[in-house]
This record gives sequence, C-alpha cells and structure tokens, in this order.
Amino acid sequence: MVSVVDERTIGPVTRSRLTLEIDPGDGSPFEVTTRVAFPTAAARSRVKVGGTIPVRFDKDDRTRIVVDLPPD
Repeated sequence: MVSVVDERTIGPVTRSRLTLEIDPGDGSPFEVTTRVAFPTAAARSRVKVGGTIPVRFDKDDRTRIVVDLPPD
C-alpha cells in the first residue's frame, strides 16, 4: 500500500482512495489507484500504508482491480 486518502465518511461508511503497488509475480510491479468504500470503521482501520491487502486484477487491463476486503 503506497497511500490511503479518506475522501468522505457517511455514517459508518468511509470512502477512501488507495494507491497500491501490485506485484503480479512476474517481476514487473505496477501502481494503480482505486476507490474503496469501507463498510465500517473497523474495516478501514485494517488498511494502512506499508501494509498488504489481497487484490485481483485483469491481466489484460491492469487498471481493472478488485480489492478483497477481509470480513468484519
């Protein structure tokens, strides 16, 4: 995780902009920025700069990613 910027909080939901460094395992890491809506403050607190989170991405279009948030 390169950066986390909280953009908006409405009730328990926090929308954040994440910049991630993704290592696809082939020796060519890349950065991508995405927005994630965390359903609870506890879910948001588990995501920190320098940490790792699981993601899935389209190998043909690396700008398309899905962040796999752990369950609360």
